[in-house]
Amino acid sequence: MSENSLATVCGLYCGFCRLYMNNECGGCGVGVRANCKLYKCCRNDKNLKFCTLCSDFPCESFLHSKCLHPDWVEELKKIPVKMNNPNYTSSLKD
Repeated sequence: MSENSLATVCGLYCGFCRLYMNNECGGCGVGVRANCKLYKCCRNDKNLKFCTLCSDFPCESFLHSKCLHPDWVEELKKIPVKMNNPNYTSSLKD
């Protein structure tokens, strides 16, 4: 996981995580996090960078994720998607 991609699909930041900083975890979707349902759905099934870009957000899987505080979901909904920014893309293909 590169320094520029420390944001997880669910909106957390690996750079602040004790496990990541101590090299006990490789980050979102790898190692001990390889079986993350949110990562698989977002990146593999829907080919999106973040859950917030999904038309189903927030879905039941997201709402019942172990790592999320209920207030965080409301905060994520407030983040504007900069679709008019020519440098922004929601797809992993771009």
